[in-house]
Amino acid sequence: MSLEDKDVKEILERYKTKLKKTSKYKEDDIDPNFSKEYNIFREQYLSKKLSLYEKLCNSCESILLLKVNDKDYKKLENSIKFTHLNISSNGAASFAALVGALIVILGIIYIVLILLGSNFNLEQVSTNLFFPFIIIFIGLLLIKPLTNIPQRIASNYRLKASNQMVLCILYMVMYMRHTSNLEHAIKFAASHIKAPLS
Repeated sequence: MSLEDKDVKEILERYKTKLKKTSKYKEDDIDPNFSKEYNIFREQYLSKKLSLYEKLCNSCESILLLKVNDKDYKKLENSIKFTHLNISSNGAASFAALVGALIVILGIIYIVLILLGSNFNLEQVSTNLFFPFIIIFIGLLLIKPLTNIPQRIASNYRLKASNQMVLCILYMVMYMRHTSNLEHAIKFAASHIKAPLS
């Protein structure tokens, strides 16, 4: 091996290590079953910012960890995976339970304030307790719908994607009538259709 080849290899190794340190995509993170472009796309898609709902679910799960029953667990997990939410089904249940408990606590505080304001006069209190009990009842009723938010997000996601499917096929057919290349037709359709199908 000549001296020039050694210098070239040394320079290449030095820059490879420098690139590995500064590069966002490391060789260990890349799945060998997929292309590099797909892995970059996947990293960009999955590294999106968390929504307010995802942040609340994750913080509520760290405060109070609730387990979801097996029947609802599978449905929630499928919905979370389908919509790429960065939460767990237990986080969704914890969020729902904490919001419901907060509303119930607000109703109880309202009852206590009414009792303190009327000096425990039961005749005045009985007419004013209707609204706080409604608040407590609403807090208890909201737990199940709040737990099922990922399922509603998934159904909206499916609905949007199915509505765009006809338009996507139309774009692909139009492009293939002009140029018979399936890859370019898919690229054309994806560039003219909005998320989630694009």
